Amino acid sequence: MTMSTDKLKANLTNGQRTYNWDVYIPNPLGEGDPEAFTLRCQSASRPGRSFTPIHIDYKQGPGFNVPGKNRYDQSWTVTVLEGEDAAMHKFFYSWQQNIVNDKSELGFGDAFVKRDIYFSLHSTKGNETLKLKLIGAWPASVPETPVSMGGEELVRYTITFSFDKWIEV
Repeated sequence: MTMSTDKLKANLTNGQRTYNWDVYIPNPLGEGDPEAFTLRCQSASRPGRSFTPIHIDYKQGPGFNVPGKNRYDQSWTVTVLEGEDAAMHKFFYSWQQNIVNDKSELGFGDAFVKRDIYFSLHSTKGNETLKLKLIGAWPASVPETPVSMGGEELVRYTITFSFDKWIEV
């Protein structure tokens, strides 16, 4: 099937915008507020996926490759803005306390720690154009956050989630 130049141009005039997206965690743990997280999630990315090629030698030639195992990056990073209410800190600290509690050094199992995260892209008219579900996600890393008296920057930091797989919903 071939596409005419006019049709290709018409399709490209309405490209997906990098600012029209949402991240939503429907059932956060502890003191999580899914609406605050959605509003304060400043940047994210569509998670990656690849197929590991399997090389098959054939006779004296170079052989050939076939698609192999489906691979996911299984880590996903978002950047959030912190407010004076420290809602993002409370959100992730509470979640991490369920993974391993600082005082008791005990934690809950996967069924109580992992959550599904929804990542969706929207058109310029607000219609959902793509929705992905990250299955079995949990905050794997919340690195240190530099703060400084020398500037007026907003406090923002990155959170890296680990997840099992993602699907299109």
